[in-house]
Amino acid sequence: MTFRTIEVKVPSEMRERVLSVLDEKVVERSSVLRTESGDVLVRALVPKEKVEEVTEALWKVGVEKEGWVSVTSVEVFLSEEAEDIKEEAREEEEDRISRDELKAKTSEMAKLTPTYLVLTIVSSVIATCGILLNSTAVVVGSMVIAPLIGPAVASGVGTVLADRGLFREAIVSEVMGVLVAVVSSAVFAWLAFKFNLVSPIYEPLLVDEIVERIYPTFLSIAIAVGSGVAGALSLTAGLNTALVGVMIAVALIPPASVAGIGIALGDPLIAVGASVLLVINVLFLNLAGTFTLRFEGYLPSEYYKQVWVKRDLVRVSIVYVVLIAIASTVVVGVSYDMYTNDAFEGEVQEVVEDVLAGYGEVTFRGIEFQYESYYIMFEEPVSTTISIYSTAPPPDNLKMELEELIYMETGKELEITVEVIQRI
Repeated sequence: MTFRTIEVKVPSEMRERVLSVLDEKVVERSSVLRTESGDVLVRALVPKEKVEEVTEALWKVGVEKEGWVSVTSVEVFLSEEAEDIKEEAREEEEDRISRDELKAKTSEMAKLTPTYLVLTIVSSVIATCGILLNSTAVVVGSMVIAPLIGPAVASGVGTVLADRGLFREAIVSEVMGVLVAVVSSAVFAWLAFKFNLVSPIYEPLLVDEIVERIYPTFLSIAIAVGSGVAGALSLTAGLNTALVGVMIAVALIPPASVAGIGIALGDPLIAVGASVLLVINVLFLNLAGTFTLRFEGYLPSEYYKQVWVKRDLVRVSIVYVVLIAIASTVVVGVSYDMYTNDAFEGEVQEVVEDVLAGYGEVTFRGIEFQYESYYIMFEEPVSTTISIYSTAPPPDNLKMELEELIYMETGKELEITVEVIQRI
């Protein structure tokens, strides 16, 4: 647990009211100074868990209207009394920073600044390089500099603290960051292909870094939810958000770069698949972060704003749920499509192995399926290549026998090619 230094400046006539509040709440009041204008400046030391309680008490005695309060971090504070206060604070409060400190942090992180945009462009370009090189290490490195954690968490803070201005600013920054990442990746990939800066990708679906991000599944949702929860908790605990920012970037930067590569290649499967994954990740990340902050107990101090928050949470949740439901139909469809194709492959292989078992001179080696895309993201098996070892040419009717038995077993017609590896 850490401490905060609170400085309070008020007119001299409010001195006793402020001191009475601080005497009850603080660990140590280090100084009471008088400024040139006659105001009183009080400095006190408070556990971070009690900052919110102290500031609320100061607002009640009129400091908000007549003066100001500043809160700064304390690196180290050594005292036996401090240790006792730490234990007392742990028992009484959650290990979280005050709402004012949370709001101040996220207000800065949510701004759409040139630095934010430049870092997003650099991060997405590096991620694009890593994907084209099929290098996981480069992709991970790109996430370290991605600044997307700020807007992602700030939107939740704006919702639970009834700060609609912060919410709008965060959403605009997040959407702009994601769009900039996609566009910069598309432009960079197009230039790389146009001027032969990289080897042409004749079969992009053979690149693992691309394939992993064009078929949204429920595991993708788990990553986004975990990222949102981790981002919110790291912020409320006053921890360094850099490492958690990498986790949030995992859910956003690679899909954005793959979508850009798909646009550059003119491949609708890659572009649409990665874009759907990106949208789903953004929605679940924001929703998870918002409810984590609410679970941590953050609410505005004013009662009427608390009513706003409850109403806004319902509205935001409905919007998110509707958008998630639309996007999730793709996830469910793709997941079911992959499941049925896997089951079909298993059934076909079982039929093939049973048939080949009846031929003593033939040994099953392997099977490879070819798929045809439909509705951009879905696939249907149309043919298969069966590899066998044989000491003699296979029977002429083997292909026909396999096609008939596969049709009888699965109800699907499948064109079969038998590849024979001659044994000497």
